[in-house]
Amino acid sequence: MGQVLYNPTRVAEAMDEAGLDALLAVTAPNVQYLTRFRRAGSGLALVRRSDLTQPELYVSVSNISFVLEDPLEALVVRPFGRFYRNFAQNGELSEREEALKRMHESTCEDKSAWELIAASLAESGLQNGAIGVDGTVDSAAQLQVLLPNSRIKSMPDLFRRLRMIKSPDEIARLAE
Repeated sequence: MGQVLYNPTRVAEAMDEAGLDALLAVTAPNVQYLTRFRRAGSGLALVRRSDLTQPELYVSVSNISFVLEDPLEALVVRPFGRFYRNFAQNGELSEREEALKRMHESTCEDKSAWELIAASLAESGLQNGAIGVDGTVDSAAQLQVLLPNSRIKSMPDLFRRLRMIKSPDEIARLAE
């Protein structure tokens, strides 16, 4: 299991400077940067200023197996949607299959990723918070509807700036 790719101290400084309570990644490179999840276009990632070492990944239940390709120990996976899987009933599942089964069983079938993100932010008291998104404000329009008092800010330059300086883990991965 790996560690986060980013430097939490640098992220904290950038968020403080921008006045942000959370960062939301909607583009594939930034989702991977926050979560190590490499499935392009099929996930959203959230990290709170209050806990930069525990990112959250919002992903369709049909894509949860990809979370296991480059696992992140502290990642909170929040699957949504409906997808049918059959698991062996005799208890003979591999460690990977057990992990997949646990994620599958935690799926919220009746909510969208945006509803789950809004609920998560509200649970942590950030329903009125400042949220930086790596796309346009329109890319998080559904979140703005669900959390009308939040302040969603387009921050693609912040993500670019954070990703410019590579952590030792990123450098090792690039060399590999």
